[in-house]
Amino acid sequence: MAHRVDDVEAAEAAVRAYRELSNGDAGGSAELTYWLRELAARRWERGEAERAVEALTESVAGYRVHASRDPGMLPVLASALTDLAYMRYRSDHDAAQAAEEAVTVYAELGEPYRLALALALNNLSNCSTGAAALATQRRAADVVRPLAPEHPSQAAMVLRNLAICLREAGQEQEADAVDAEARALG
Repeated sequence: MAHRVDDVEAAEAAVRAYRELSNGDAGGSAELTYWLRELAARRWERGEAERAVEALTESVAGYRVHASRDPGMLPVLASALTDLAYMRYRSDHDAAQAAEEAVTVYAELGEPYRLALALALNNLSNCSTGAAALATQRRAADVVRPLAPEHPSQAAMVLRNLAICLREAGQEQEADAVDAEARALG
């Protein structure tokens, strides 16, 4: 659902209010961190890429502090990092660092986050080139294949991206096989 234009102003007001209430806390309050992420999403939808990246970067910094205090916040941090990598990639910023950190966090979270790890690896591959992109995309495919019965569309997307990387590397036969595997999933 798209946010209304006045939603940006409402999010900005919430950020100002929670910033005042945080009284210099290193990570700000959980509410401030949340509203910074909301502000980023709303600015992004409005087409304000640079300002969205700024707000989300600050939100990620807050989530890092909160996750250091409460490991239960690690999934939220990883999700915010994935968003940041996407925004930076789409707005011509360096996205690889945020994407790598998201992969690291999801890998540490283990089995319940395997699908998120595969998607984060897919995202990291998109931020890479050449052999690094292919190696990362192979890893994403290895992670997602066992999950394909429960998540066929996500698995198919990761496999299609692997086929693209393989074609770019001149490995047509393997690319065709992986492409067929993706098509079989839907």
